[in-house]
Amino acid sequence: MLESFEGVVEVKASSGESRLGGEDYTDAFAQWIEREFKWNPPAADAMRWREKVELLKRELSKQTSTKITLHGKEAPVTRDDFIAATASITARLRPVVRRAMRDAGLTPKQIDAVLMVGGASRMPVVFEDLRDLLGMEPSRTLDPDRVVALGAAVQQALVAGDAAVKDLVLTDVCPHTMGIETTKELVRGHREPGFFAPIIERNTMVPCSRSENFSTLSPEQDELAVQVYQGESRLVSDNRNIGKLMIKGLRARPGQKYPGQVDVRFTYDMNGILEVEVTIKETGKKVTKVFEQRPGTLSAEQIAAALRKLQPLKTKPADKPENRARIERANRLYADLSGEMRGSLEAFLEAFEAALISQNPERIADAAIDLDTFMAPFFRDNDG
Repeated sequence: MLESFEGVVEVKASSGESRLGGEDYTDAFAQWIEREFKWNPPAADAMRWREKVELLKRELSKQTSTKITLHGKEAPVTRDDFIAATASITARLRPVVRRAMRDAGLTPKQIDAVLMVGGASRMPVVFEDLRDLLGMEPSRTLDPDRVVALGAAVQQALVAGDAAVKDLVLTDVCPHTMGIETTKELVRGHREPGFFAPIIERNTMVPCSRSENFSTLSPEQDELAVQVYQGESRLVSDNRNIGKLMIKGLRARPGQKYPGQVDVRFTYDMNGILEVEVTIKETGKKVTKVFEQRPGTLSAEQIAAALRKLQPLKTKPADKPENRARIERANRLYADLSGEMRGSLEAFLEAFEAALISQNPERIADAAIDLDTFMAPFFRDNDG
């Protein structure tokens, strides 16, 4: 979901399904043909058979019927056959679109235009499903393949700071939720692995940096495998594994303040670079690994430069001097107030502290304004 105005392109929300595309339609159609016409293609001809079905799919995007030769005879297939054969695939499109609208806080009536992007959008079944869902005609003015290349070129130019896009401002969001695998104790004494713990939520504006605390399962555990995933399922088996980090030296010892505890920080930027930094809280030892969304796109020097730019984001909001000072002022004022005024201050202060924990910049800014507005008259009176 994009909002564009006066040289500014703001990504309001992004949604998608990495396991859904034109090839899924081809596979579903091939399976339908095999069932419908009792056709069992020889294993040696599997690739040729799939190419044949792909051509059928493309023909039915341009015309309502065609023919296929099976068992030495021609058999008719129609666009309606294709629609029926791929209905389960098409049904997966709507939740993706609805999620993007929900995350952007928009309804179909608030959308000005729908642009079709990518080769699969040429299929009438996709066009018609979107039209029925949104109640408007998607635009067909753009070449769906060329526009992908143009978008990639603009993105690369922005990353490189090219003069051709010096007047263009693009704000982007994280397209998928990213986090790690955790273990839960669903029943007392029984631990179940395989659960997804989000650290950066989808549609968080980038660049961004978020962290969460985790701990080992027992005092004797010395090593921890931090498995990194992206996706929207609560189970990691349904999400995409990005990689892992191995952390050693976690076995609890007498007198430790943070036995077995680690801080896991994700830092993500517009280039698709994800830096995962795990800090052992007791010793301060750090283990860091960098993952690229598109490996090989950036040079080692470009990656290093991007990571340097992300360093200021790693300071936790609660540790920033201005926020610590704001909380200290509120605590001093709390001691001076009483009754309803004290209760009101406490509500604003707790909202601000909750915003700091969320690490959401917009939420923090709004809560800070509310807290400062409440406190201003008291400190102004004291100054006078």
